[in-house]
Formats: sequence, C-alpha cells, structure tokens
Amino acid sequence: MQLYARALRFVVVTLILASALLLADNVAADQDFGNLTVAAGETLTLTDGNFTVEDNIEVSGTLVLENCSFDMINEFSAVENEIRIQPGGSLTVRDCSLTSTANLTPVRALYDQYIEVDPDNATYYEASIETAFAQLNATAVFRVVLDDGELLLNRVNMTSGRLWLVDGNATLFDTRLDGEMSFPENSTGLFIEDTSFLANNLTLANYDNCLRAVGVAPVLSNVNYANCTTQHIQEWWLNVTVEDTAGERLGGLHVAQRDDAGIALTVAQEQPDGSYVDWYEEYRLLGNGNRAESQVSITVMKIYEFYSLEGLWEGDLDGNTQVAITVET
Repeated sequence: MQLYARALRFVVVTLILASALLLADNVAADQDFGNLTVAAGETLTLTDGNFTVEDNIEVSGTLVLENCSFDMINEFSAVENEIRIQPGGSLTVRDCSLTSTANLTPVRALYDQYIEVDPDNATYYEASIETAFAQLNATAVFRVVLDDGELLLNRVNMTSGRLWLVDGNATLFDTRLDGEMSFPENSTGLFIEDTSFLANNLTLANYDNCLRAVGVAPVLSNVNYANCTTQHIQEWWLNVTVEDTAGERLGGLHVAQRDDAGIALTVAQEQPDGSYVDWYEEYRLLGNGNRAESQVSITVMKIYEFYSLEGLWEGDLDGNTQVAITVET
C-alpha cells in the first residue's frame, strides 16, 4: 500500500513538473508583462488569452502570438512603444488583435487627490478626467520594427500601431492596420525599406501616408486604402558620383533633389567612398487613387573662393539607380 502511494505521488509530481515546463514555452491565460525579451535560441508562444506589456518587446529568438488580444500599455503618450524584431529574430501573429492603450493609473491618482482636497467640485473633476483619459488613449501608439528578421501576420487586426520594416522578410495575409489618426501629421502606417515583402488582402486605414516603400517594390495583392492622404509612395535609392573632366571623384559637395521651382526636397548624404546616396520618388498614389509621377532633378553645387562648381542630372527612376555627373572645374 505504501509503495502504491509513493508511486502515485511520483506520478502526480511528474505531471505537475511537465505542466510547468510546458507553460514555460506556451503561455495560455491572461498575463501581464513588463519588458518582454525573447533571447536568441528561445521560443515563446502566447495563446488563447489577453496579454499586456507595459513597456517594450525585444525578439531575438522566436515569438508566436495565437488567438489572443495583445495590448501595449503606453506609460507616457509622447512615447511610441515598440516591438522590435532583431536580426535573426522571428515574430508570428495569427488570429490576434494588437493595440495600444494609455496607463491611466497615475492620472487617476492625481485627480483623486484633487477631489480629496476639493470635494465640492468632484463632479467637475470626474468630467475632466474622462476627457483626459480620452486624449491619452487617442495618442497611445506603438510600432513593430523589423530589423533584418522575419515577420508573419495572418488574420490580424492592428489598431493605433504601425509597421517599420528595414531588411528581412515580411508576409501579411488578411490583415488590417488602422492608425485611428493617432499618429502625428505626415506619419506613415507601413514603411518598407530593402525588405522582401508580400501582402494579400491587406487594409491600411487612417494614416497620412498609408504605405511608403524605399529600394524595393512590395508584392501587393488586394490592398485596400481608407482615409489616407497618400495611399502609396514609391521611392528608390539613387547613388550619385561626381567627377571632374579628368575623372577624379569630387567630395564635399551639395547634392540635392529639387522640384520645378528649384526648391531642395532632399539633400544626399556623402558616403565614405565619396559617393552620395539618398532616396528619390518615382510616384505616389494620392488619397483618391490618382497617380502622380515625379521627374528627378539632381543638382550639384559647391562655391569655392574664386569660382563655383555646378552640375545637373534629370531623369525618371523606376528602380535603384547609379548616376555619374561630370562637372567643369
């Protein structure tokens, strides 16, 4: 009998330990996190629950979110919380809603102090706090940053958030990104730079610029835009080298893209090899769907003590381009 009891206790303990180990990698149930970090080589799955993160998320390993709601708690409305996928990291989100709300506890505590000191005006303070809560939640935002990692969104509803993709691979299916007009003026909802990008049945809503792509043409199928000042901006890298008539490369120049009125739109950055790199616009789809195409005008200028140096290149861009400009010195 004692042997049977010991065997039974052993089985129970083993089951408890196995369950604990399972939950270490697969968390199901409501749970709050502070900073959430998934280290390289680790895998964390959050499923079937309501999850909140009070700060930022850093993914160097593998993070999977399935069948859940996920809330990024914004401590200060001026700060944009972040889910960052580091090089080699992977984030997969399926059947989830992602959003951001403000941490209202400090504001509630402040107004409670006002009411305690001035109870006769409690009704006024309660009305004021509702207005404050609404303003804070309206500006609580977050972003998902891809830094040469992997991102998959499938049947995801993302509100008060945006995607910032630089290198790596990103795939979006049946997904809606809604900025809810929470971002500052001229903000972009989906930014893609040098990233392999595929999307099908994607909705982008309530951003000034819904989509901006640099250096790559994203593969898009069935994309819907709603309430966007600009639907899609397509830009390419332009690498400019400036040489004199003897073939010597020149540095320390002002290389700029200008509009028809001669106003500088962007100024290229000089690289260590003496070339100049910047992004230049091929076209943009306006909010009404009309396409506006740009002609690139590149000016080169430097004023010396006794003479000035000038050069000009004009053309249309439909891909990453290298341009050589020869100037008289």
